[in-house]
This record gives sequence, structure tokens and C-alpha cells, in this order.
Amino acid sequence: MVRKTINKPWEQWYVERMKSMNLPEISVYSLLDITAGKFPHHTAIIYEDKSMDYKNLKMQVDKLAGKWREMGFVKGERIGLMMANNPYFIISYYAAQALGLLVVQINPMYKPRELLQILIDSDTKNIVFDQTAANTIEETKTIYEFDVCIDTKNDHNGSYSLQMMIETGDAIKKPEVISPHEDTAVINILAAPLGR
Repeated sequence: MVRKTINKPWEQWYVERMKSMNLPEISVYSLLDITAGKFPHHTAIIYEDKSMDYKNLKMQVDKLAGKWREMGFVKGERIGLMMANNPYFIISYYAAQALGLLVVQINPMYKPRELLQILIDSDTKNIVFDQTAANTIEETKTIYEFDVCIDTKNDHNGSYSLQMMIETGDAIKKPEVISPHEDTAVINILAAPLGR
């Protein structure tokens, strides 16, 4: 027993603990929906010197999801999120979950070669990015055809503005029906190091 748990001591409690947990079988978006309903004025996000409550978070998520549905995004499509940790990532993530999109998480520090590998491997044609990744996206556009590019702030070079989408979107009336057992929420792909 000691030898088995020396590097992973939590494993000795893991199986029993998992048996006693009662996890709801609902979609990721439903978790936000329920929490916002129960605790609308509780803090959901603290970022730098600002905070956002669950009511405001859900409102922005629903408006973005409504805008994406209006643009024709459909369940099962992939959407790359190439952003640093910030509220836009969270809003985009939950909006994607509301529509049943598969989130492809992409390191915003990746260079065009690494991004291209992930886009091809995951068959991702839509991407949301921030200024950290802006140059990489611009370079990648010269060799890869995106359907939709969404910049978190700006509206230029053929990219949509995420902020404008949130501000002008009509809130989604009904999220997609999701099967927690059958539908995939997230795809994580790491770029291979150079030389492989």
C-alpha cells in the first residue's frame, strides 16, 4: 500500500470518496444557470480591480450565445479560445457550452506553427483571441482559412469584436439540449515541440 501511494498519496482515499460523491448529470452551462438563479448577487469573477456577479456573468454569456446562434454557430462545431485568463475567456467558454460548441483551449503564447497544428488536428475554423495572440492570428490567416475570427476588443482586419457582440447580442432564449454522457465539452491538444 505504501509503495502504491508514495507518489500519489490521495489515491488511497480516491475510490471511496468518488463513491460517496453525488454529482449532477447536467450540462456545464446548466451549472452556471442554476448558480446564477440561486446566487445572482454573489461574486462570480474577480479580475484585477473589478468584480462581476453571477447575474451579470450569465447575462453576458446569454447575449454572446444569442449572437453566435444568430451568426449560424451550431452544436458540435469547434471554437478555439486563444486568450489569457480573463473574464472574456469565461464568458466565451460558457457561451460555447450554451450552444453545444466544442471548446478548443489554445495557449495564447503559441506561435503560428503551433497554432496551425492544433487547428488542423482539431478541425477548428472559428477562434476567439486577445491581444496576446493577435500577431499569431494575423500570420496564421495567411496560410489557414478561418470561418470566423473574433478579437476580444477590436473590430479590424476581418475580425469581429467580442465586446461588440456581447453589447449588441440578444440573449439566447433556450440553450442547446446537451447529453452529459454523449456530448463533448472541451478538446485539449498540445502542440508538439519543434523537431518532432
